[in-house]
Amino acid sequence: MIKTNFSASTGANNVWDATDLVIPSAENDAVFITTNFIQTPSQQSGKCPEDTNNKFARCRTDSGCTAGEQVLLGNGFKTGQCVQATGTCEIDGWCPAEVDDKPEPPIFMEAENFTIMVKNYVTFPEFDVKRRNIPDDMKGAYINTCRYHPVSDPYCPIFTVQRLVELAHENFSVVARTGAIFGFIIEWDCNLDFSVEYCLPKYQIRRIDSVEEKIAKGWNFRHADYWNAPDGTRRRTLYKFYGIKFVFMVYGKAGRFSPEELAMNLGSGIGLLGIATILCDFLTDFLLRTDAFGKSKFERIRDTKKKGPPTLKTMLENAKPPGAVMVIENEPDADPDASTLDDDSSSSDEDGSTRRGLPEQTPSGDSGFGVARPEKHFLLDDPVKPVHFQRTRVTSL
Repeated sequence: MIKTNFSASTGANNVWDATDLVIPSAENDAVFITTNFIQTPSQQSGKCPEDTNNKFARCRTDSGCTAGEQVLLGNGFKTGQCVQATGTCEIDGWCPAEVDDKPEPPIFMEAENFTIMVKNYVTFPEFDVKRRNIPDDMKGAYINTCRYHPVSDPYCPIFTVQRLVELAHENFSVVARTGAIFGFIIEWDCNLDFSVEYCLPKYQIRRIDSVEEKIAKGWNFRHADYWNAPDGTRRRTLYKFYGIKFVFMVYGKAGRFSPEELAMNLGSGIGLLGIATILCDFLTDFLLRTDAFGKSKFERIRDTKKKGPPTLKTMLENAKPPGAVMVIENEPDADPDASTLDDDSSSSDEDGSTRRGLPEQTPSGDSGFGVARPEKHFLLDDPVKPVHFQRTRVTSL
């Protein structure tokens, strides 16, 4: 609220409130239908008692009305006088003050029979397709008589206010008293692999404001018509409108099969699957640093067969030069009938024990034949133990 020091008609102080400064204009993507209103006729700038319903303007003496103080939620500025007849402060503003009492029942109950014709256009530039909610095969006679019904007539563009409120699960007689806001949703979901004639909208109605609101419930606004009286005084008629506001919201999507897109998506998916495996392994192995993942992913196999110590035969075969043939003679089995041994094939150790070995032969001519004669006796298939060889002579063929 703003108070100025001039008036175009009288030159006296003038008070400008929100009704004077905010002028409702035609809204984009919305429509408002009046169901109830409060009228304060023939207001003019002057002094008058404040509305008795305003608790911030009540008084008993002039001391309760500070001059120049704006009345909270009121219609003007206090003049410093208390009007005993009303028990409220006198104000300087548009008089008489508005009395905010809603008529019961609502004045425009017949507004439920109003009809709204909806025209909606959508375009899908990617596919060079344009559509509207009124199919081309509809006739004018049909449009003039049809009324939208979600089952029997889902594509009729004519809607009754009563039908829209019922689709939102609300009662018109209730919302008409204080007003309400509804969302009018138009949804396009088109499969352009088929004919564009099948690309048609679906409608949904939802209430946007809450029925549980305690303060400033519903939807309303004020508007004033200004005119000049015969005596030249500037006057206005103030209206406070209650009604139903429909806000239109459009959502749309369309698609068409493309082999190129399919190939790209498949390739990307395959590539991401490979990268995902590597990334998961990296995170679990190097970042988490836990052995639980390794134990579950890798299986360690051990040979449970016990291996004995190597034998001389295997050691000599592994140590022979490439292409050589190792000639080794085992001791011949003893003759059970023999009672003695030749001196060449038997000898006694210092401790008196008899050892049995291989006949010693030295190389003769170019035969290249030789036999190693160890100091200790052992068999080729016996396990090898640490043995000290004093004389060993091995030759290869």
